[in-house]
Amino acid sequence: MTQAPELVLRACIADAACVMFFGYAGSEDHRDFAWVRRGRIFPFMDFVDRFQEQPELKDCKPSDFQIAMEEAFLAENGYTEKLTHDINLAAGNTTAADFVYRGIEEATGSNQDQEFNSLNF
Repeated sequence: MTQAPELVLRACIADAACVMFFGYAGSEDHRDFAWVRRGRIFPFMDFVDRFQEQPELKDCKPSDFQIAMEEAFLAENGYTEKLTHDINLAAGNTTAADFVYRGIEEATGSNQDQEFNSLNF
């Protein structure tokens, strides 16, 4: 994977890790990033029940939260091609993003699955 967008990197916080949140931020070509200090990052699978039990989320539509949860499960199971593509786009690395996405298309045998992938990742 490549790095976060330049704007995010310039806001670096000492002794913190840059994280990308699952799900989209407003549209399918934007992601949210944050700098998180040690001790505030937890393994997803260890706390997945807590995430799924949340009755409502501030400023988040249930469908957006569901997409983020699906992305997290896919990433946990090693399916990271779409995430890699989105990270490269966010970082302005379109050459790498195009290469990764072309690989997905070639693996499926056509670009017919592109719509399916973008709806289900």
